Amino acid sequence: MLGNHVKRLVNIAVLGLAALTFFSFPVGGKTPFQHSVAIFTSPPARAAGASFAEAGRRAASSVQAEVKKLLETKKPARRGTDP
Repeated sequence: MLGNHVKRLVNIAVLGLAALTFFSFPVGGKTPFQHSVAIFTSPPARAAGASFAEAGRRAASSVQAEVKKLLETKKPARRGTDP
């Protein structure tokens, strides 16, 4: 029981140190966070993001059209008689 709590505390401490390092300590002049921001805001990354967004919109509209077509062709079965 106590071992589990100690293990969790150690895991939390390691995660905290990793987060502190990621945001605080420079690696080659920038922190790893600043490197990540520079990579993901580059023009090729923005173009890739726009392409993925467009592909997602096309897929969503295609699925929506198929579901609409499926719902229009399927008629509800009637059970018994209406009062």
